[in-house]
Amino acid sequence: MRRAARGAPEPVPNAASPVTGYTLQQSSNGGSTWTTAYSGTATSAALTGLANGSYTYQVQACNNTGGNSVCTAWATGGTLVVTHPPASAPTLTVPASSTTGSYTVSWGSVATATSYTLQMSSNGGSTWSTAYSGSATSWGASGQATGTYGYRVQACNASGCGPWSGTGSTNVLLPPGSAPSLSVPASSSNGSYTVSWGSVATASSYNLQENANGAGWTTKQSSSATSWSTSGRGTGTRAITR
Repeated sequence: MRRAARGAPEPVPNAASPVTGYTLQQSSNGGSTWTTAYSGTATSAALTGLANGSYTYQVQACNNTGGNSVCTAWATGGTLVVTHPPASAPTLTVPASSTTGSYTVSWGSVATATSYTLQMSSNGGSTWSTAYSGSATSWGASGQATGTYGYRVQACNASGCGPWSGTGSTNVLLPPGSAPSLSVPASSSNGSYTVSWGSVATASSYNLQENANGAGWTTKQSSSATSWSTSGRGTGTRAITR
């Protein structure tokens, strides 16, 4: 007997003419229980709402001869495999902050998914770029500059992709990359003077220390200001660092 194409029933063996109806039955996932999927005079049936799984079909033709229903033997077709795109988004886990620019973004697995796509945006922008695409459930970021990075992930399989997850954000704040440029007057005739320094990108505060006459370093100011003024200083030599 010739086999039908994958997913299609076998050709129906001839029943006594004329055929008055067909019965199509279905079993799922290799089970031995058959249920009627269609009964009528048509020679095809459109089936909808099938869940993920494998489905096998058998069909028979019947007529009514002398008031009795006469049917052929069942003809079994190939197996139909149904795979829907993932129905849900992965659960995304993103670190809130990083001081090194290196961190790991991870997500939970999703049933029926064979791959995941992780996208990234920067500093609140609306443009997304793919940071990772593959079967893993984590991705390591490295070398990220100071800024805010948003992430979203979706699960995919051969049938398509599911919805995007919610967005998670990581704030990267690297330590200042250079020291401030310091400006200190060479001398003072009245004990009053101002020490100043240039601002540094990403710095939020500055520490100013003083060494008076070689006696050791003490902190004179710790704040976001870029200058410090003093007055009433006695005679002596003072070294300044920031």
